[in-house]
Amino acid sequence: MVLGVAVDVSSYNSSTCVDLADIMAKGSRKTATAGEAAAGVPLRYRRIVAKFGTNVLTAGTDRLNLDVIRHLIGQVAALHAQSADVIIVTSGAIAAGRYLLRDRRERKDMPYRQVLAAVGQSDLMQTYREIFHEHGITVAQTLLTRRDLSDRQGYLNARNTLLAMLELRVVPVINENDVVAVDEIEGAKIGDNDNLSALVANPLRPS
Repeated sequence: MVLGVAVDVSSYNSSTCVDLADIMAKGSRKTATAGEAAAGVPLRYRRIVAKFGTNVLTAGTDRLNLDVIRHLIGQVAALHAQSADVIIVTSGAIAAGRYLLRDRRERKDMPYRQVLAAVGQSDLMQTYREIFHEHGITVAQTLLTRRDLSDRQGYLNARNTLLAMLELRVVPVINENDVVAVDEIEGAKIGDNDNLSALVANPLRPS
């Protein structure tokens, strides 16, 4: 079975959070304190798709919060050490890009948001890569659009690539490809990472 967990709340810190190990052991969407981790408890689920929202990754601020991200990655690393497969669906690229450009304007036009996503995506992935490296874990950036998963060949390509990553014990870090997924391309934009998480979980179910 594949378990999906959305970690996306309006206020988040490393002391009050969703405990991924506890959820995988019990199979419930439980909110727990960090001290209640189910370390050593047999996992009910061996594969999890964890969605990390922008509010979580920034802790409600205007920049990526390294303490929060480090805490979340520590949980993923603990599950990885128990031979669980963890797939991360991440937001945060636009917020990271806005902070790097020091641009406080509230423009919402698509080209502007795509620039923010392009600038922020590399910073977001560098953050993931460096912190996962502290745990000896390799990550792989994976950018997807609805079109990538809508036709049979694209679906199989994505599925086979993700499964190959998991077989090699690589943690996929997935985000919607906002640079090319525009509203003007009908049907190409997934819409948000909640939808993306659901689309990703489906091909990762056991055959």
